[in-house]
Amino acid sequence: MADETPQVIPVETWCKTLSFIVRSHCLQQICPVSRFFRNLVSELLSWEGAAVYVRAVELEEQDGRPRFDPLIPTWSLCDRVFADFKDAHMGKKRKAARRCFALLGQHCTVATGLFLRNWCLMERDGLQGLCSHFPAIRHLELSGCDFLGQGNCARLFAAHPALLSFRATFAPKAVMTAEVVEAAPRGLKMLGFTNFKLDGEVLRALLDRCALEHLWLARTAGFSDAVSAALSASPHLVTLSLPETLGAVGARGESPAEGNAIAALVRACPKLDTFCCWGEHPELAQLEEFERIPCSRGVEHRIILRRR
Repeated sequence: MADETPQVIPVETWCKTLSFIVRSHCLQQICPVSRFFRNLVSELLSWEGAAVYVRAVELEEQDGRPRFDPLIPTWSLCDRVFADFKDAHMGKKRKAARRCFALLGQHCTVATGLFLRNWCLMERDGLQGLCSHFPAIRHLELSGCDFLGQGNCARLFAAHPALLSFRATFAPKAVMTAEVVEAAPRGLKMLGFTNFKLDGEVLRALLDRCALEHLWLARTAGFSDAVSAALSASPHLVTLSLPETLGAVGARGESPAEGNAIAALVRACPKLDTFCCWGEHPELAQLEEFERIPCSRGVEHRIILRRR
């Protein structure tokens, strides 16, 4: 539209219209040619309910300051925040990443989803920000990040008691404890990628506290009959991912008893819709109500079953 078009429509209406067009994915690319529409992008209402993404390139400077500086303050009404701090481990980029995260916490106060990638080397600086900012988040994901310990997990749970889903890269030696269970949000529906080692009682306590529907155990997590019994007793599980090794180390997928035990676990979960394990396990063919989903190259030993 040309600049001389009479602005008889309120700016708020233009903002909501622009927001709807962007979120509807009806156009592959939008390039505003009118100065009015270019200015409209800086209005807070244009970003209401939007999903925003900070890429690594936004950490680079433009005209002497990071490119994200004038952008993030307009995101106060956004709903979901995605940030990728790839290669921002040192020098100016690391400083820019810290400032970027501080601005996100300062302005994105109504965002319900926060999804961070490549958080490496930022945990010490960012953990306090995660606990003291983003008061409205319901979904938190930390992937490609520093290994998270159970103590810090409990801190995050305590800071965000309304969390519905939490997925993170946990430290190999991090094991869920009673402290974490006591801090877990009661409304938590999704949790990954955790390790309960062989302690079925801690897992059972968590499942009693939270009506978990989606649970991903870490690939290197421990497993035992007690853990299996706790999972079987949960009536809410819809999605379940098991660790790579269930029996003796190095015996993945080689034991018929292991395959039969997995099949029995699947049958014991009445609402289970999607299931993931590792190995061959021809015994799973007896689950006729499930179909196998092809896996990507490099994870051929992963088995994903979906209810027909």
